[in-house]
Amino acid sequence: MEKPVKEVQMQFTRRVPLFEHVCPVCDTTFQGAKIAVYCSVKCRKAAAWQRHGKEYNANRKKGAE
Repeated sequence: MEKPVKEVQMQFTRRVPLFEHVCPVCDTTFQGAKIAVYCSVKCRKAAAWQRHGKEYNANRKKGAE
């Protein structure tokens, strides 16, 4: 027979200092964590397409054949 397990709810608050950044895709000023680069998911995806768009399209063409 298993011993009963006691469950306790806990809540933590994590304080992350915000820094002012400029998004390299849309040139918008935003506040984020120290390592933040892009202001939104949309800009992050746009930057990925700028860097790897040819590879993405080549893989898409392979899948269509």
